[in-house]
Amino acid sequence: LLPNPPKKGYLSSPESDRLRLALEELNLRAAAEFAAGNRRQAFNLWNRELRLRRYLGPMEEIAALTRVGAIAWTVEETTQVRVIAGRLEAIELEQCGILSAKNPISGDNLAVLGQNVKSGSSRVSRVLPTLQYIEIGKSETQLVSIDTPMQCDLTLLQALGKAYEVLRARAQAIRVYREILSDARRRSDVSAEEKTMQTIGQLHLELLEYREAGIIYEELLTRTVARGEREAEIAYVQELVFIYSQARQRRKAISMRERLIEYHRQNQNLRAIPELQIATASDHQAIGQPNEALVSLRQAYTLAWNQQQFYLARVALEQIAAIYFAAQKLDEALQVYEALLIVDQRAGNLYGMMEVYDQMGQIYKLRQQRDRALVAFQKGLQLAQQLKSRQQYFTQQIQQLLNPSPAN
Repeated sequence: LLPNPPKKGYLSSPESDRLRLALEELNLRAAAEFAAGNRRQAFNLWNRELRLRRYLGPMEEIAALTRVGAIAWTVEETTQVRVIAGRLEAIELEQCGILSAKNPISGDNLAVLGQNVKSGSSRVSRVLPTLQYIEIGKSETQLVSIDTPMQCDLTLLQALGKAYEVLRARAQAIRVYREILSDARRRSDVSAEEKTMQTIGQLHLELLEYREAGIIYEELLTRTVARGEREAEIAYVQELVFIYSQARQRRKAISMRERLIEYHRQNQNLRAIPELQIATASDHQAIGQPNEALVSLRQAYTLAWNQQQFYLARVALEQIAAIYFAAQKLDEALQVYEALLIVDQRAGNLYGMMEVYDQMGQIYKLRQQRDRALVAFQKGLQLAQQLKSRQQYFTQQIQQLLNPSPAN
């Protein structure tokens, strides 16, 4: 398509137009091969197109890389995706110079970048990638447009960020979006700033970098609170509840849930509260605060029972009983199990009742209250027979009480 490539990578306007038309035809040929199931031939044609797109400038090249990268990702052409990501990084360095040693280019696609990056560069201390395509007998080791001046404007950065997102190159996308964020802050463009922060936060979440995401969403929350935007505030609070829970930042998670609970209480959305209180209790237990956990669980049980949320009422009571049992407060644990029986009876939860009778029987055994243990296990057996589950277990428990071994 270019029998006489220009020495400095520049094309006249008519030449660019002719090349653009030819590349569109090449893209259509590649798409037809892909649709026919000839994947290798399709990507060979697309790779040829991408190499020649460099003559049309970085924006057109990035758009083409994004298009082909999306297809490669969809069909799991991982090597193709990696090579395209490497080329995007080369463009980023050539046009913007924002790569750093902290974000090096992967060694799988390395090649000499060209004359405008010297081996002793303070920015990069290693050789950099160019587009290394998988075509037998073809290998490029230089960028075509090595003498073009830097053109790192906001539009180019946005295109790079989107391209990295398409390729799921999230770390690279974050790097670019942080540059975009800095630009928005320099221009005092609050809307663009917060939109970019949301994008960065989401990318951190996709990378499971919860602490980094938390920092972003904390700032967004602070801003919405300052502006009195209640709905946005609650949306960020919910996001932070999830983030802190995943990051096991228990105290912060408790604080955010308390804000969420208060919001639901003010809006009379009481049915959303018990589950939050139960989760808060779990965090209290994890940081060694059983008394605070009991307060949350009692509140959750009362509210859930009053609203006939029997499953949540049961969960709360189970956790209360477990706390008492762990503290060897067996009388209190038995009282909770009695309440749990009432919840299960109301809900028609026969399996739950069977489990409760088992727990009560075990506690009575620990307290050497043989007759009460026997009654609990017999009731458990009756339910086991109805459910056709654990019959042998309850029978064994009863036999052990009726015929204790000398060791017992």
